[in-house]
Amino acid sequence: MKSSSRLVARLFQRGRLISTTGERRLPLRPQLRTRTNFVTEPPPGPPQDPAPLPQNEKGVESLPGLTKTGSSILFPWIYANHPPRITNYPYPEANFWLPIIAQLPLSIQHKLSRALSMYAMKDFTSSEYFSDQFLLGAVLATNQVCLSLSTPCDLSHLSSTLTTRLYDRYALELEKLAKEGSSVNLSVPNVYDARIRDVWLYLGPRIAFSKSSREFAVGQWMTINEAVRIPSNNTSDEPISSLLRKAGPLAVYKTMMEGVQAKVDVEIDADVVYKLKTKDDVYAIDDQTRRTMVIRFETPYFEPAINITEGFAPVVDKETGFVTRKAPTEGVWQWRVGDIDYLLEAEDLEATESKREEKQRKHGLVED
Repeated sequence: MKSSSRLVARLFQRGRLISTTGERRLPLRPQLRTRTNFVTEPPPGPPQDPAPLPQNEKGVESLPGLTKTGSSILFPWIYANHPPRITNYPYPEANFWLPIIAQLPLSIQHKLSRALSMYAMKDFTSSEYFSDQFLLGAVLATNQVCLSLSTPCDLSHLSSTLTTRLYDRYALELEKLAKEGSSVNLSVPNVYDARIRDVWLYLGPRIAFSKSSREFAVGQWMTINEAVRIPSNNTSDEPISSLLRKAGPLAVYKTMMEGVQAKVDVEIDADVVYKLKTKDDVYAIDDQTRRTMVIRFETPYFEPAINITEGFAPVVDKETGFVTRKAPTEGVWQWRVGDIDYLLEAEDLEATESKREEKQRKHGLVED
């Protein structure tokens, strides 16, 4: 498993592909064909028109409630004909951009923010690496994570591949299975296609996005989150757009360059095997379904933001003297899996909605 881990790390850096049978394959192009059986049928894309937020309310604090769907009773895994945990993601509407942006249909805003985020990631890394080579590593990393979650689970590999929060979440579930004497088997035998659904950007120092921060305000628009410093003499709850205007472009840019993190949601159209066996050696669940998995990959938090480029050294063309591309440097930093099929995201949105309803109830805005 350790050698597989190193292979996946190299794939994320260099985009090479080795099939599950050990056969060497050519790097994939956008249609993604590999030994893991890629075809060109595209999976469902992101929502065409994200759910609008309530009037006069901005950001994630006003997200609509969610209905719990798609989870096994015994293990948090979507299977069979279970619907996605989030069927229509409630993207935050513009609360800090030009007024004209807020007037656009939400589907157009989503496409625009996605294009900007994709451009930023190509600039941070390289157009050669992102997104084709990145997707290669994402596909194999997903299969490795599934194998590591399977009994007997490889906690060492999981701890080095998952974010701390996702690791803790699954470690708890695996512990429950072990106490019951149950076992789980997960794998992705066939992958048909992979595409990037969303690129989430967090621009500014890390502390700006913590709940305890009082020095910064955060502007949210679709998948882009931008921090701006609150003046020390500010005593009112000014809207983020006003703070941005007062700060000026240069100050805003400097704050953005203090830190950056990217989270990339990858849709993988695949056959997914999920088997859950009881202590009596009876299959409670024995399922293989073709469905779209949504895997979130996260970078470390880079402070300052320029550090994200350290993994991609510029290469100078010997003939022209110009920088032609950025070559991946192995081992500088690695992606981690931060969520699987919106497991944590759905729980976060539900918790946020519960807090919002509780707040409204205290103010007499919601009937019991």
